[in-house]
Amino acid sequence: LTRDPGQYRSLCTIALEYGRQDEIPSVRLGTLAFARELGRAGIPYTLDEYTGGHTDHTRKRFENVLLPFFARVLATQRERGMCGAKLDADFGRAAAPR
Repeated sequence: LTRDPGQYRSLCTIALEYGRQDEIPSVRLGTLAFARELGRAGIPYTLDEYTGGHTDHTRKRFENVLLPFFARVLATQRERGMCGAKLDADFGRAAAPR
């Protein structure tokens, strides 16, 4: 990311999430560090912390969180033909951990 942020800038946004009780400590730390660097580079992202471990609620989160998120992003991109700062307010900002 620090060497070549261009590939990340071409995306409308990046969705990141981790489980509060993740059994792999580096997942939480790495996700937070990556989000911090995205923010420093001005690259839009969302960050969601959920209650659970590494694989808890995978299907539920995929169906209820990730698919709707990408549907909104893709619909916005299709309708407006743009990404980044022109997305609705709930895109491109770090969400408060839940």
